[in-house]
Amino acid sequence: MGAACAQGRAALRPVLLVAAELARVQDRPNDAVGHLEACVALDGAADLTDEERAAIRKAREMLKNLDPARSAYEKMVEGYVKRMTALAERSVKDPRLAKECWRHIHLVRPDDPIAKRHAAGVGVAGEDGTVLFNGKSLEGWSAGPPQWTVRDGVMIGNAPDSAAVNRCLHEVKGDFTFTVEARVVTNLGKNPVFGILFGVRGSYDHFGLWIWPESWRFGHKTGEHKTDELHRRLFRSSGSKNYKPSKFNLYRIEVRGKRVTAFVNDLKIWSTSGAVRSLDGFVGFWVQERKVEVRRVVLKRE
Repeated sequence: MGAACAQGRAALRPVLLVAAELARVQDRPNDAVGHLEACVALDGAADLTDEERAAIRKAREMLKNLDPARSAYEKMVEGYVKRMTALAERSVKDPRLAKECWRHIHLVRPDDPIAKRHAAGVGVAGEDGTVLFNGKSLEGWSAGPPQWTVRDGVMIGNAPDSAAVNRCLHEVKGDFTFTVEARVVTNLGKNPVFGILFGVRGSYDHFGLWIWPESWRFGHKTGEHKTDELHRRLFRSSGSKNYKPSKFNLYRIEVRGKRVTAFVNDLKIWSTSGAVRSLDGFVGFWVQERKVEVRRVVLKRE
């Protein structure tokens, strides 16, 4: 069995080298580096031939050239995405231009869920439900300054001390999908939390997707210091792909009867039918010892 594995590894080395060369020619530096690193990782085996040692030496030399190229490429893409995102944000009154910007971002970042949705027209104002935040004022919302303000098309929640809730004034009944893009600007205390609320019926009677520094949590608040058992369920966010609290992330909550399904950047976090009552009520946001920014708040009734 050991001899067969050694033969398999020996056959793999030249294949990886060829694959790396092909990726380099096709201007795919990330793939090229991956193949070369896999080839180098096979070094140290006792069964290496002179030809294979030469292949690994060549792989090391190619890596020296490709690593700087990959770094330069990633910096160039990052700068391009920032400029196109800024242009899209400024083009609120020109949906076609904004969509074109997102399309270009999607071309260089195909895994970016926000760019993907906007490039496809999903989540754009008026195309996927009722827009609850107009990007200009807090019209239709219950809270105001100093904790909640609007600037540059985003709703800002800034609560350095106690919690500050801002709920939409339109009651929601039946099945719905609630989507929002949000990011954490800074943490301001020892217990920072941001909550996306739904099924709100009172100050201490609401459901929420709670975003902590290292986890997400689903819960039903039943009193000033009381929550039901579902609130104890934690879902770690630190290892989740494409999730960065300091950047805008796409949150989606789907309510079907008493079943709640939550998504972050199109990744399903959980689905539970354990709601203790119907989820009719209001939607809104909770910020505590944090400064957060919210945009593109959309409600779609199913």
